[in-house]
Amino acid sequence: MMPKWTRRQFLCSVGAGALTFGSPSIRGMHRRRTGRTYLTWTQLRYSGVWDPNPRAHERLLGELRQRTSIEPAVRRSIIDPGSDAVFERPLLYITGRNSFTPPGPGNESAKWLRRYVEYGGFVLFDDASGIDDSGFARGVKSWLGEAFPERGLEPLPTDHTLYQSFYLIDRVPGRKIVKPYMSG
Repeated sequence: MMPKWTRRQFLCSVGAGALTFGSPSIRGMHRRRTGRTYLTWTQLRYSGVWDPNPRAHERLLGELRQRTSIEPAVRRSIIDPGSDAVFERPLLYITGRNSFTPPGPGNESAKWLRRYVEYGGFVLFDDASGIDDSGFARGVKSWLGEAFPERGLEPLPTDHTLYQSFYLIDRVPGRKIVKPYMSG
């Protein structure tokens, strides 16, 4: 008997499946096969280096399109902190290099992030610095600590859903592995 998946488990598996790919660009693929978009890459814009790899999403979405029946949008959606538009998207991508200051005034951005996750949203943080314990990583940990004070980031075990979604993977994917595990 197959276990029943929650929306969060499904989104985690989709996100992990997208992370395991990394080849051709989707440039030039402007026509959708069905005319309906099921996934829009949504990225957070904040003060600082919020877009260190402006075409990274193209490679991931190209692989997702090629290897699954998920129909991703060709263009990404860029949103600002506190935007209610995030609640229309299952995936929020936050990347950066150097430092990361939690966006928005006071604790409002932490409340916004918490509400998004509690409503089933999946957040993917991507530290593009390639440095262990970078300013970006410290800023994200601080923001998550405000949003989820009762939970801390912990290494995910290798039998976690993220490692066993579309492909079975036994290690963290990426160009440069700073830590041999994902945290959640």
